[in-house]
Amino acid sequence: MDPLTTYYDTLQVSRCANGMVIKAAYRILSQKFHPDKNPDGVERGNIYMKRLNEAYEVLSDAARRGRYDFLVQQREELAREKEYLVQRQQQKDKPIGRRVNASAAASYRDIAVFPKMPRRGSAWVSFHA
Repeated sequence: MDPLTTYYDTLQVSRCANGMVIKAAYRILSQKFHPDKNPDGVERGNIYMKRLNEAYEVLSDAARRGRYDFLVQQREELAREKEYLVQRQQQKDKPIGRRVNASAAASYRDIAVFPKMPRRGSAWVSFHA
């Protein structure tokens, strides 16, 4: 199961679904996946029915649903923050000024072997007036 799969995904309803929609979705899915209706997939049906029952218990009770929504929101914010930090770390690890697939030694050689060209104009600047 995906770590960010919610009870709403299990029942295949939106987060703003009311109690009647949740109940209807539960009934339809439980009839579809009940182990007695699918003799070929009894094990899979038992697992899915367990998920459906748990999702329906939480989402059908207003107080439990409110707490669950808060926890889901916190979990999603943490996932977004983690993704942001991973992307930021990848940006930091990204080589700057190197050719694609160039080694660090090759990049150093390009800088160290070829000195900077002298500036045009006066090479000596006197700071004493």
